[in-house]
Amino acid sequence: MASGETAQGTFRLLPEPDGRRPTLRLSGTWTLDAMVPSPDEILAALERADPERLLLDGGAIARWDSRLPATLARIAAWAADRSVEFRLGALPEGVARLLALAQAHPPLPPPARPPAPVAAAA
Repeated sequence: MASGETAQGTFRLLPEPDGRRPTLRLSGTWTLDAMVPSPDEILAALERADPERLLLDGGAIARWDSRLPATLARIAAWAADRSVEFRLGALPEGVARLLALAQAHPPLPPPARPPAPVAAAA
């Protein structure tokens, strides 16, 4: 990458002949400081495709940090909510393991509200 260029990550939804089993291909740089599509943008494309199965291909990802597994967790949750079979294809080393760890435990409940302050007696 030339000096002054911003790193970028991209996605493409590649249809298969039957149209219901697309491949989601991620490529480039998926880091917090890179320009990447928002999870909402990816999920909107998936909604339009209405797949019954989704294969993720991340073999062209050059660099990644916590942004990638966070995005993939959103996609996996979307797929689970819609009974879409979600398969992981090629991914950078460690990503699939982090995603499995994130999905192994349900999210923690929100913290309890702190008690309301007691007014001082006059």
